[in-house]
Amino acid sequence: MSVATRGLFYELFYAVGVLCLIILSFCRAKDYNTRRIRAVIYALYTFLAGYFGARLIGVVFTLICYFTGISASVSVDVIGAVIFTAPLLLAAVYLEKAVMRRRAVKTTPKRNGVQPEEISFRNTMDLMIPGAFLVFACIKIGCCFRGCCFGVECDWGFEAQYLGLPRPTLFPVQAFESICIFIIAIASIFVQRAPFYRRGMSGPLAAFSYGAVRFFWEFFRWYPPELQRFFLGMTLWQAFCVLILIVAGIWIAILVKNQPCEPLPKQKATVSNTSAAKKKTAKNVKIT
Repeated sequence: MSVATRGLFYELFYAVGVLCLIILSFCRAKDYNTRRIRAVIYALYTFLAGYFGARLIGVVFTLICYFTGISASVSVDVIGAVIFTAPLLLAAVYLEKAVMRRRAVKTTPKRNGVQPEEISFRNTMDLMIPGAFLVFACIKIGCCFRGCCFGVECDWGFEAQYLGLPRPTLFPVQAFESICIFIIAIASIFVQRAPFYRRGMSGPLAAFSYGAVRFFWEFFRWYPPELQRFFLGMTLWQAFCVLILIVAGIWIAILVKNQPCEPLPKQKATVSNTSAAKKKTAKNVKIT
């Protein structure tokens, strides 16, 4: 496969990931009592925020290597998306609230039985995070085709003749990372229905899971000797993973301590109960 073809597949999986994010956000919008158009806009914003974060962490990585005398650079990395997506979402939601206040558009009482839309950072993040991790997983599939983020030399795995390494194959670390991120994305949806769930927990739970997964798979990624033990025997990305684990762990602990359990789906449960009550009433009327 030529370099151009590999690059084309890489870009294609970006598009697939964004499409998954949009569709998932569109379908789950009602769970958060938000308009579908708002969900789609935030889906696009979430992708752009993640891409910006991935680019930004690449700059940080390159600068750290430069100032420590290591000749290495990175353009993008998923770790940056995991770190910066949540704060950028927070900024967008607070900007949206400020605009609404300025227009004197505030939450109104129910009209005709329709629940007014709630602008909430925690709800918005719960809506966006599973789809965002689907994007990350798709991008990792693209990495398999592009050949970046490659694994250590191995007797089996992806072909690597184009890298000029002694062995012709490399451990398929990108594929294993992609599978793990897919699992995190799906788990982020189902955990929201768990009895212990607090609103806004999707972000830190997914970030914590990714930090642990990425820390593990870093042992199987190829690095030049000077980057294999960058800090306390860890790679630089593993050091970032430790930071993610600490911040996400504290975030989860704060939510557990200060917020009530609010599992989904609240509205569906209410509708179901109402329907059951109506059926019961109708039955009683017939008997009477």
